[in-house]
Parts: sequence; C-alpha cells; structure tokens
Amino acid sequence: MNGPVIVVIDALDECGDPISRKSLLTLLSKELVKLPPMFRFIITSRAESDTIAAFSNQTNILEKELSISARSNENDIYSFLCNEMTTIRQRH
Repeated sequence: MNGPVIVVIDALDECGDPISRKSLLTLLSKELVKLPPMFRFIITSRAESDTIAAFSNQTNILEKELSISARSNENDIYSFLCNEMTTIRQRH
C-alpha cells in the first residue's frame, strides 16, 4: 500500500445516547492508537461532554473545532448544497 488509509466517521454524536456509545468511544479513543501509522481517522461530532472526555488529553489526537456558521465555511456549504440540489433535480 502506497499511502495512508483514511477512515471517516461522521456524526459520532448521533450514534445513540452517551450510555449506548460509551463502548464505541472507548474503542476509538484507546485502541486506534495501536493501529499502524498509515491509518488515519477523521471523526466528526458535536462537542458533547462524553466525546470531549473520551478524546481529551491524548497526544495522538488533533482536535479542530469548525463552526458551520463561520463566514469562511459559507462557500463550502453553498457549493455542497448546490451540488446536491443539482443531483436531485437530474434524478427527478
């Protein structure tokens, strides 16, 4: 394999309630570090207390907060929505 393997987990906060996602958070926060460095994970989530607690103070995790209401993100959101609406229009 030539490059990194990137795994995206989107909307982690929507994987049940804090009790039901506890084992998933434990797995992600404790076991992913054991994988070879070619594996990279991008995990998106709202800043819920359980997700913050699971990933805080870990040197192998880079946290980046993004604001969907920030002016810098408006063009990305606009482009995404235009693309999705075009796809829907073409299908129907």
